Amino acid sequence: MEYGKLFRIRVKNEIELRKVVKLSDRKIRWIVRHSHIKKDVCTKEAARIYGVSVRRIQQIIKEYKERGEMPVLKKERRPKTYLKDGQKEIIENVWKETKVGARLLYYELRKRE
Repeated sequence: MEYGKLFRIRVKNEIELRKVVKLSDRKIRWIVRHSHIKKDVCTKEAARIYGVSVRRIQQIIKEYKERGEMPVLKKERRPKTYLKDGQKEIIENVWKETKVGARLLYYELRKRE
């Protein structure tokens, strides 16, 4: 199954970076406790441990400094959605026909509905 340019996978050190890492409240507390309060883990190391960017760790610590309390996740965020097998097949077939990028593929799929 070849996706070409449409679905590129970046590979760094043979690890797929496609996953979106979601930090839990518990992980956020650990980051603040060890990177800011105890200072036994640097931001770079905390970022590597949890698979997020150094900038994200800095943002979490900044929020803690400004508010004086542990940051918490928003509970009203959009739920994760998954494509069904039929939808994946339709996308793959249309892409094989048109060989266009993601945005144009989106409009092509909308036209065919």
